[in-house]
Amino acid sequence: MTGDALRDCTGYDVELRDGGLGTAAAVVRPRGDAGTGMVIVHSGPSCNLCAVSFDEVERVDVNRRRLVVGPRPVKKTATSVTN
Repeated sequence: MTGDALRDCTGYDVELRDGGLGTAAAVVRPRGDAGTGMVIVHSGPSCNLCAVSFDEVERVDVNRRRLVVGPRPVKKTATSVTN
């Protein structure tokens, strides 16, 4: 998801990938070409905080003030070939 869509999402409800709910506590924008930004999410009764990269946000619903976090991006790894 682009930073433009996420820059004003503080306070939005966040549907986490495990089905839990949280609230977007802050948005950390990337600096220059330093990579992706992050949404800091507050969840649970014990005040858990987690960072969700912009790339992990699947959907932004501005009207409902809600973010949906998709599955974790698959990291590409080198595969070994044996004979």
